Amino acid sequence: MERKEINYYFEMLNESLKTTALPTSTGENRLGVFSGEFMLMRETGDNKISFKHIGQRNYLYMDKITGEISIPLGGSFFLGEFDSYNIK
Repeated sequence: MERKEINYYFEMLNESLKTTALPTSTGENRLGVFSGEFMLMRETGDNKISFKHIGQRNYLYMDKITGEISIPLGGSFFLGEFDSYNIK
């Protein structure tokens, strides 16, 4: 994946996170999370991009066309929790 495409997907993730509340380990939701809390992992083959949270290591998927976020559940790294992470 080219740098330009990677930047595009991070910008798209940033926009999607503005309106998507992410669950946390305390049962609360976080809105307006910054895309810098995530690492781009790979394309999934079904028009989605997987991102891994740098704090809790859990994944989320973003549709490459619509920007819709989905949160997979079940198993390691699929706990669906995205606690606040201070980036230094």
